[in-house]
Formats: sequence, C-alpha cells, structure tokens
Amino acid sequence: MESLLSRALTERPYAPIFITIFFAILVSIAGAISHTLPQAQVFTPEGEGVSAQAHAGLLNALILVIPAAGGSFIILYLIRKGRLNLLLSLYKFLFFLLSSMVFYFIGDIPLYLIQSRTIPYFPGYFLSYRAVLYSLNWDAPFAVGVTVSAIVASQLFSPYSDRRRKNTSLMVLSGILGGFMAVILPTWTVLIVLLLLSAYDIYAVFYGPIKEITSMSV
Repeated sequence: MESLLSRALTERPYAPIFITIFFAILVSIAGAISHTLPQAQVFTPEGEGVSAQAHAGLLNALILVIPAAGGSFIILYLIRKGRLNLLLSLYKFLFFLLSSMVFYFIGDIPLYLIQSRTIPYFPGYFLSYRAVLYSLNWDAPFAVGVTVSAIVASQLFSPYSDRRRKNTSLMVLSGILGGFMAVILPTWTVLIVLLLLSAYDIYAVFYGPIKEITSMSV
C-alpha cells in the first residue's frame, strides 16, 4: 500500500487529491453498510424545507469553521513568539486526540463486517470474531482506535520517517476524517462547511496567516 501511494505521489502531482477522496469514499461506504457510525448532535437541528435546513447548516458550519480559522492565528502567534516546541507538542497531542476519536468511532466497522466470520474453538463449536473480541475486558473499538492512531502518529512524527511517508500518513488520516465527517454530519452542514473552509483557505493562503507563515520560513 505504502509503495503504491509513494509511486503515485511521485508520478502524478494530483494523486493526493484522489487518494484522499478514495479513503473518504471508503469510510463513507463502510459506515453506511455497517450502520455503526453515530449521528452528530449538531447545535441547531436541520428542520423541514430548504431554507430552514440551509439556515441550520450555516449556524452549525460557523461553529465548526470559526475555531478552525482561529487555530491558524494561534499557530501564527506561537511561531512569532518562537514557541515551536510548544506548537509541536500541542500538534502531537491534538493529532493523537483527533485520530483516536475518529478511529474509535469507525473501529466498530470492521468488527461489524466480520461478525459473521467464525473460528473453531472446539470440534463442532464455533465463536464469532466479534464475540471473542468483546469477551475481553476492554472496549474493542477503543482499542482499535488507539492502536491505529498510534501507528499513524508514529509514521508522522518519527524522526526516521521521510517526508513522503509523513505526507502519506497525513493524507490517509485526512481522507478518513473527511469521510467520517461527511457521514455523521447533516447534508447542509457538510456542504456549507466545505464552502466556508474553501473560502477561508483562499484568504489564508493569499492574504492571511498561511501567507505570513510561508514568508517567515523563506
């Protein structure tokens, strides 16, 4: 998998977009099939009619987008103050927390999909994989989430990982997170979040904090 992703990144510059979309679609389909992903308790429920749904979606999107936009200014402030170690520690903590939450919720998908599979434990008797996992004294989805998050985080923050491997890990997580958000959030909220984030990205790259951070690093 990793070699194929690395080759795609080298030969085709637009490969990251398609790889991210692929993982997002994969998580969306798996979540729809298994019915294990939760529905987010949004702050404003989307009502009946297009106008009501769009209004609720806008309010929900602002609640999600404003902290994201504010985070970029916090990053810029920490860089200006030379607190790079604090920024890296904060980034590691938030990355592991976010990935653990996402993989925790989707950790039940593979367990659901293999629940019909059985393993023999005595001649003529079988146990399902799901029963075996849940017979242990720990939460199986939580264990799956933390384990996968640790693997992804180790690839991203390990000093022995090259830039290509780090970018690949980041793309995989981004695609999974995109699919996860698309499944648990209402339709109008997802659409407006995408539009607002796209508009803010344009501002941040050409006029905002990303442009300033880039100019500081040159």
